[in-house]
Amino acid sequence: MSRQRAKRLGLTSYFTGMPCKRGHISQRSTSRADCLECRKQRQQGYMVAHPRKPHPLTIARLKSAEARRIAHSLGQRRYSTGRPCSNGHISERRVADGMCVVCASKYSKRYYTAHRKQQCRKARDYQKRTVGYDAFARARQKARRFGQIVKPGIEERKQMIRLYGKAHALTILTGKRHDVDHIVPLSAGGLHVLSNLQVGTHAQNMRKESLRRQRIKQAAVTA
Repeated sequence: MSRQRAKRLGLTSYFTGMPCKRGHISQRSTSRADCLECRKQRQQGYMVAHPRKPHPLTIARLKSAEARRIAHSLGQRRYSTGRPCSNGHISERRVADGMCVVCASKYSKRYYTAHRKQQCRKARDYQKRTVGYDAFARARQKARRFGQIVKPGIEERKQMIRLYGKAHALTILTGKRHDVDHIVPLSAGGLHVLSNLQVGTHAQNMRKESLRRQRIKQAAVTA
């Protein structure tokens, strides 16, 4: 194909099948009619003779990324680069997002000030949802030690957490400690299920436990 035909067709390169003056059988540029292989060799030679020096900012960014990677591999939450952030703070940075600790603190304060009502409402809702969860988790651990635990369903689990929350609320309202008691004790073979739970005062729970121990002693004596 000739160069004139390649121009008419709007092509950026064309192939003649003839070697160039350096012996390369390669495509040629339509705009300059030079061999593309010769151009490639000229560019490579220029890059070898004039190597590009990396920008200082690029070197600093690479060092920062390496420090962050090392901190992440060590399980650390913060790392230091020794360089100021975009706002001029020479401070540690967070491994999670690489953000300056001072900038993150200021951003959090600004966000909390702008969304204070929303954050307070979220905190109250979270407290309401989890008010009985800690006591529920402790009771599950105790039942697991006795081997009297049955995995509850989602709805039953929610009702059990509400029951422990109710005991907590009664403790605050009445000033008397309320507990969630097992109707059939775990030591007597009772299961940690919703149907075997009831809310009562701590004194009632201790009285019930005392009577149960007395019955066990009497049964041991009569036997």
